[in-house]
Amino acid sequence: MDQWKSGNAIVTGAGSGIGAATTVKLLRHGVNVIGLDVQSEKLEKLANLLKDDTTSESSQRGIFYPKTCDITDERAVQDVFGWVDTELGGVSVLVNNAGIIMRSSLLDGTLKDWKFFMNINVLAQCVCSREAYRSMSKNNINGHIIQINSIGGHSITPYYAHKMYNASKTAITVLCEGLRHELRLNSSKIKVSVSSSVWL
Repeated sequence: MDQWKSGNAIVTGAGSGIGAATTVKLLRHGVNVIGLDVQSEKLEKLANLLKDDTTSESSQRGIFYPKTCDITDERAVQDVFGWVDTELGGVSVLVNNAGIIMRSSLLDGTLKDWKFFMNINVLAQCVCSREAYRSMSKNNINGHIIQINSIGGHSITPYYAHKMYNASKTAITVLCEGLRHELRLNSSKIKVSVSSSVWL
């Protein structure tokens, strides 16, 4: 993480779970973190926990910027990235962590549920990645886009009513390869990494 020290990372779904753990790790390594979550109370709780974190010297830790944001709202996402550009000098790292899993079968699920899946698990990730690319390019940053995916993006889960979840995560697998391809065609040095180590 040394190459990101003093840089700025945007972490989606930062209020809990993998997002919160990633936020803490980055901060301890001197990376500023703009933590996005739709639930402001989770961000507030994390901010309070960080005040008591004595793992590293406070002078060496990054700064935490909690931002309540619905990542399915394109304008809200653009506003956050614009703020980072203006106030902090651009994005060095994007961690696309936010996502959902819920039961909604292909046989009796609703279109509303399916759209909800795809909006959060796929389209919001695309918008965040696009805005990260724009910020990195604008500020001449050879950054890193990290996608937290799932084993469900590579194989079908054995559980009934999780196939739309599989579809959303498989889409991420394909889109990340597509993102790498487009970056290569643009001679960009921005890197893309995908973590699919667990069911999530």
